[in-house]
Amino acid sequence: MRKIATLLLCTLSLLGCRPEFAPLVSGTVVDGGVFLGGKTILRKDEPTLSWPLSQGQLEELSSWLKLHHSEWQMILASPLPPSYSVVLTHSDGAHTQIDLFSYNESWQHAVYIYAYDPKGKFIFGGALSLPSQDIANLKQLLSKQQ
Repeated sequence: MRKIATLLLCTLSLLGCRPEFAPLVSGTVVDGGVFLGGKTILRKDEPTLSWPLSQGQLEELSSWLKLHHSEWQMILASPLPPSYSVVLTHSDGAHTQIDLFSYNESWQHAVYIYAYDPKGKFIFGGALSLPSQDIANLKQLLSKQQ
């Protein structure tokens, strides 16, 4: 009984565990998504587009991450390959990937995040569901700058 209580306590403590993010130093948007370290090919006849984020976009995205810090829920199942990814590098060498999906209505509100330490070790995966307007605002923030 004591082992079960200890296991339960450890599991519950991990559910609330979210990383604190160091400042962002660079970021790239991949319209087409990144899956298992490689680009996702959703549209066979169209190239996957990617572009770097500006310093202003990184600052706004950092604010967005702070705003949603407490909302991330533990990922309980593997998602589909993303249709839109943001790959970020932090000042401490850690990396974060934010994924968006456009497969069907139920996935269009999903946002997934994956955090890796400076050595590339996975430390956190989270998901949240946002209203359509919030997803549109996030994509506008991440849009390619002219």
